[in-house]
Parts: sequence; C-alpha cells; structure tokens
Amino acid sequence: MAGRAVGKKRSSGCIPCKARKKKCDGRKPTCVGCERNILLCRWSGPQEIVAQNDISTSKAVSISVSTQKNSPRSSFPTRTAVLTKGPSLSSTVVRHPVSKLLYEHWFCQTADNISALHGNSNAFYTELPKLALRYPDMVLPSLLALSGVHYCNKYPADPAVKEMAWSHLAQALRALKYAVTKHVAGTDADMALPLLVTTLMLSVVETCRGDTEGNYKHHSRAARPLLVSVLASGLYDGQDSTIDFVMELYAYVTCITDLTVEDSPLGAVYPETESKFGPLISSRSPGMLLGCAYELFHVVPLISDFCVRQRNAKLSLGKTQVDSSDCYELGKEYSALRLKVSTWEPPADATSDFANAGRVYQEALLAFLEMSATDAPDSEVIKDRTDVAMILLSNIPQHAPIAVTLYWPLSLFASITHNTQYRETIRERFQQMYDDLGIGNILTIIDFLDRLWDDQTDTTLRNTLPVQSTSLQSLTRKHGTDISFL
Repeated sequence: MAGRAVGKKRSSGCIPCKARKKKCDGRKPTCVGCERNILLCRWSGPQEIVAQNDISTSKAVSISVSTQKNSPRSSFPTRTAVLTKGPSLSSTVVRHPVSKLLYEHWFCQTADNISALHGNSNAFYTELPKLALRYPDMVLPSLLALSGVHYCNKYPADPAVKEMAWSHLAQALRALKYAVTKHVAGTDADMALPLLVTTLMLSVVETCRGDTEGNYKHHSRAARPLLVSVLASGLYDGQDSTIDFVMELYAYVTCITDLTVEDSPLGAVYPETESKFGPLISSRSPGMLLGCAYELFHVVPLISDFCVRQRNAKLSLGKTQVDSSDCYELGKEYSALRLKVSTWEPPADATSDFANAGRVYQEALLAFLEMSATDAPDSEVIKDRTDVAMILLSNIPQHAPIAVTLYWPLSLFASITHNTQYRETIRERFQQMYDDLGIGNILTIIDFLDRLWDDQTDTTLRNTLPVQSTSLQSLTRKHGTDISFL
C-alpha cells in the first residue's frame, strides 16, 4: 500500500532454534525444542532477568546435604540453588537453579579440588570461567558437568544434581560433535580453542567420575590435532593468561596419558609440533597442575617415545636385548634423557611443597626410564629411588594442595615396591586425598593397588610383565580395568 512502510518480519524464536533453522514455540525461559535437545535456550534483545529471590517459576530446588560431624566433606552447608559466587552469569545462559548450584559449587570447591593452587592464583578459578562464558554452548556445559560429577562424589544423595550433571555432559558432547564436524570441514576455524578446552575438560570429567574403561585416553588423543589448529591460528602469542592456562592443562593431560599408556605416545603423533611443545609451558605457566616442574614435563614426550621404541625393538626381535646398532643409539638417547632429568633443580623461588613434589616427579621419571632400559625393576637403584621418593612425600603435608598432582608418581612407586610400610603409607595418602578432594579416580586407584598387591608374590613384576613393567595401563588391564592417573 502506498505510503506504508514495509518492514521485514522479525523472528521471535530463540537463538539455538534460529541457528538450527527449527521452528521455535517461543516458550520462556526454555522452549520445547531446547528442552528436548538439552540446549541452552537464549534469546536476543533485552534479557529477562530472574530475580534471585523469585525462582519458584523455574522449579526452585533446595539442596540439603547431610554430613558427618568433623568430616572433611561437611564444609558445604545447606544451599538454595542461587548463584552467589564467581563471575556474573546471565540467567539466560544458566537458568535452572540446579545448574546455578553447580556453577557456584565450581567456585566453592571443584576448582580448588583439582588444582595445586587455590583462590585467585588458581587458573581453574580465574581463567576457565572466562572461556565458559565466552563459549556457553560448549565449554560451559563441560565445566558444569565436571562440577556436577564432583558434587555427586561428595554428596551422593541428590538425584536432581546427578541428572543435571549428565544432561550438561550430554550437551557438551553434542556441541563438541557438531563443532568438530564444522571444524574438520573447514567452515569454522575459530572453534579450535573451545574444541581443545572442551576435549581436555572431558578427560578431567572421566577422571573425576572414576572412569574404568579408558575413556579419558580418547579425549586426550583427540586434543593433539586440536592443539595443532590452535597453534596455527596464531592465538598463542605467549601474552595471554587464558591461553597459558589451556597450554598447561594440555601439557599435563597429554604427558600423564603418555606415561600411563603403552601405545604410541601422543608426542609422536604430530612430531611437527614438538619444536613448539617446550615454549608452551614455562615459568609463565600458571602452575595449577605442573607446579614448579614444568621443565621436567618438557622431557616427558621424549621419555615416552624412547620407552615405546625400546619396547617395540625388543618385541620385534623376540629377545630381551636389541641389535648392537640400535642398542648404541638407544643407549646414547637413554644417557642424554637420564642426564637431563637427574640434573633438574626446582626454581629458587619454589615453595617447599612444590619443590618436594617436583623432586617426587623427578625420581618417578628416572625410575620409569631406568626400568624400561634395564630389566630389573627390583634392583637396588630402583629401591633407592623409591626410598628417596617416600622421604620427599613425608615432607609434603597430608592436606597440601600440590598433592592433587601426584596421582601418577605415587601409583608408579606403589606398583613397584614390595615394602609393606610404603604401600600402607601411599594407600593412606590416597584415602585421605579422596576424603579431602572427592575425585573419583582416587578410589579406582586404591582398588587397583589393593588387587595388585593381593596378586603379587615374591616374584618381581618383571617376571609377570617381561617387556615393560612401567606401563600402568598394562597392570590395570591385567586386573580388568583401565583407569586414569590424571
């Protein structure tokens, strides 16, 4: 009609439905489509704000926690699922009260229970939430899933929290699958960083829930090509604290996986990135997982690769010794790696707990290396290393935050020692750590060690596993499980 402005009809659908090109029924706060597909229902334009004191329309959930007196787990009081801590979170991103509870629990407990640093020094507390709010459809659900699994470990009585934790995990996996498809097709190169973070977080989720089927390894291996994409994108310039956090998380997850499995190490899959691996972790790294031992972690991919080639050489020849030509080269490499690890010193400004934890890793890496190159896991040298490690452990307070990084070295020494007192000390440490932290893989480690010790006789582990007794994966599989030591 003349004189009448013709405007484009504005869609009233939510953002996820528009992105999926699906009809939205317009129901708020969560439309039927988003509820059915476990998506974060968000709306463009002015945001509806749900008052903290008025959540009855969102199915308010009051979570009561029964705790034992004087228990390490009794520090979490009865809470109503209202966000009171952490960076401001739009109610349209996490609207359900249980999700808000999990977000709060992340800052109250989960972030500190998976880190050697606490509070504002903890990058899980300061940097990961930035990524979660920047990528609310992928990184945020993985954070909430991890917080939910951790909450259920510490307070297993509430089914609503468990259901929500699994819903967030399903959402993270669904978003990951969709984004990976686009990334591989080359249509969304900007998603490399959130894909890498989410993949690493899923490894931690599997660890926290006590995975016994080796699922954490699949996520760890998927992280390597994503790292290549992140490095190629130019995001890593050594000046971004959030990227520094991601690189340390990557280094820890992949290095511990390399030391655990008996397959080709992650460091050997994409050798073109190895020249860049060292600079990814340095004194600039946050330290929440590597402590002060970042220089030792530089060597882990080389040690893992050496041990795999050493074992494969023996298997290919069907002998306990390799040919002289290969033996010479492997011998040179062994000596160089051993020298590099043995000459490591903690930084001068490291705290005593961090320095002692670094020394425990040093002794464990030397034992790991020597056992793969010698055929004598019960030799005097290995016994001496175990003695030194146990002395160092005795100097680390029982509740020291750095203990959260010691799952692998303590498990290694526990699997090779025949000293009953050492076994009891390590088991007590693990039990106390679980009571303090509520991380599920600690219980699976305790169960594995109990079965391992029950089965062991005076015969050395080398007689049971003649090729490589340092492979914790081989030992766990022998006992019908495949667990995480992250």
